[in-house]
Amino acid sequence: LFYNTRCTGGPTFILDNFDGMRIPVQYFTDYTMRPASVLLDFAAQKMTVLPSNNASNYTGIKNKFHYDKDLGFPLVSAKIAITTPEGMAKLKGTLLIDFGNPMVLFLVKQHKELTKAVKEGKIVPVDAHNQRGEIVAQGIYANELSFCGATFSEVSIGITPQSFNHLGLLGLSFFEQKKVLFNFDKAYFQILTK
Repeated sequence: LFYNTRCTGGPTFILDNFDGMRIPVQYFTDYTMRPASVLLDFAAQKMTVLPSNNASNYTGIKNKFHYDKDLGFPLVSAKIAITTPEGMAKLKGTLLIDFGNPMVLFLVKQHKELTKAVKEGKIVPVDAHNQRGEIVAQGIYANELSFCGATFSEVSIGITPQSFNHLGLLGLSFFEQKKVLFNFDKAYFQILTK
């Protein structure tokens, strides 16, 4: 597929099933080489690059972001409500937006918000074992998960022992549910309602 846009001074080609290709979407510009917004529609397998002044034509819930100083990833502040068979937990903190992460959400094991919810029994991590019986991962089953203007039902949440201070990682599956507009000039992403 060819997109009529320019990135770093030349035509950009998106190749289907080309697993080795990674594109930092925040560097796309429109055809006049002005800053651009990116509209992602995973259901239609479509990405649209449009001038940022056209971003005001869309409506929906906006989530402001900034960038992590060390990793350069977009970073969003979030209030998360998790309903599990054991109860309800409310967590707040920052989430790195990570398109390389296939899940909806990963929480950092040692973050104070998660450790508090586990201690209070509102969240009970479940261990995943390999064939030798060793724990290789942990996760949470949520009846309902709400954050950043989206709600998910019957979802698994990963737990990772990452060595950073953020609450977790916001993964690709979060963005697959609805159309999402990234406006990099104004530093927000927007879950579109139309």
